[in-house]
Amino acid sequence: MTIGEILSKAILNTCLGMGTVFFMLLFISCIIYMFKFIPNGADKNHKQEAERIITSRNDGEPSEEAAYDDEIAVVIAAAIHAFEEDKKEILKNEGMRQFTARKFNKR
Repeated sequence: MTIGEILSKAILNTCLGMGTVFFMLLFISCIIYMFKFIPNGADKNHKQEAERIITSRNDGEPSEEAAYDDEIAVVIAAAIHAFEEDKKEILKNEGMRQFTARKFNKR
């Protein structure tokens, strides 16, 4: 084999390897991009739990107290949902809050 043939095979192997890696990185980034289209099951669970609480309180007999209980249940469910969203936001930004600047004075 001549040096030209060896170099051509080496260049072909290099391009094939780099192309494979580039393609796989592109494939992985597409999969990560698609995650935002997957529905979140936690939101559905909060709504179902609120509806279950509301229907268990009513017992089929409408009254003013039942309507008041329904409002309380909805407010509590909304507060729990807001708390869960805030907790996600705090965990996402946790890395930015680790360091604090403090002034040290020499004595």
